[in-house]
Amino acid sequence: MDKRIEKSNQSLLALSSLLREVINHPETYIHDQQLNTALKSQGALAKFSNTSKGIFSLSINTQKRIADSIINGGYEGLNKSRINALLALESSLHTNKKPNKETKAGLLLVNQQLEKEMQSIRHDLLLLTLAFEKSLRQGAVYASRSDSPTQALCKKEQRELLDMLTLRNIPHLKM
Repeated sequence: MDKRIEKSNQSLLALSSLLREVINHPETYIHDQQLNTALKSQGALAKFSNTSKGIFSLSINTQKRIADSIINGGYEGLNKSRINALLALESSLHTNKKPNKETKAGLLLVNQQLEKEMQSIRHDLLLLTLAFEKSLRQGAVYASRSDSPTQALCKKEQRELLDMLTLRNIPHLKM
């Protein structure tokens, strides 16, 4: 393979890896102005270079051609990674700003953040509850195909599990 083609392939793979790293750890790249600028458009990303990471400037057409052959999802996947990296950086930038708890506006921001977190936790709890209930139903179906003592044991153990997870008996957790 031609050295130029190999260099372009390695550069694009390194760029794809960098985008994944930015998505997973945006706080590390918040102050990298060159990267932030490159994420704003497809053309800017193609021209982005970082020799220490093995990323070299390419034309957008070359980037598209290579991406379609060596990256999962092709150029479309690379562009989605670019957009997700940009969103992750913007989100990280906004979450790093701590509200001032001494002002009314700051307290309102804290309250909004806590409300969002509580809503997210409720959503997670709902998903876990649905998964748990589904597993109980599946267990009952499997036990129904078995003998009577197994069915009775399944019913008893499922009742014990439900009793352990019942939150209604805890006064401070009433919803």
